[in-house]
Amino acid sequence: GSYEIFTKPQAPANRLRPEQWYQLRDIIRWIQPTHAQLHAVMILLSIRALGKSKELVNQLPKDKRRPERAVLYIMEYHKNVVPSADWLSEDGERSIRKALMVHETFNLAQMLQGENVPGNVSQLQQLVLSYGAEGEEVFHFYIL
Repeated sequence: GSYEIFTKPQAPANRLRPEQWYQLRDIIRWIQPTHAQLHAVMILLSIRALGKSKELVNQLPKDKRRPERAVLYIMEYHKNVVPSADWLSEDGERSIRKALMVHETFNLAQMLQGENVPGNVSQLQQLVLSYGAEGEEVFHFYIL
């Protein structure tokens, strides 16, 4: 099955447990991503690390040197650096932009490691609510 294929390359000591696999599947079912959203997530994952490249980021305006802002700036002004972004739909690009803005405010990995305080979760909630009717979709894409 899919679990076996997904975990085959993982070292036995660090292998994803079946119950974790089912939890991930439940999250994906809850989000119900479209093909366009999955495409956008793949592009986001492929370009996100550019914002952490000191050599690249140091060439940007000072107010664009945070990782998320750097990626947003590059997507807008230096499309040749991220040609995969040209294949995004308008909705896909908007989803990436909003997910990066959410990530600038709230780092999910830090929460999972117990590094966030309740105020960080409150900031996330306020940001998602500020998107109004599309807040839930923005949150789902961020979690995806």
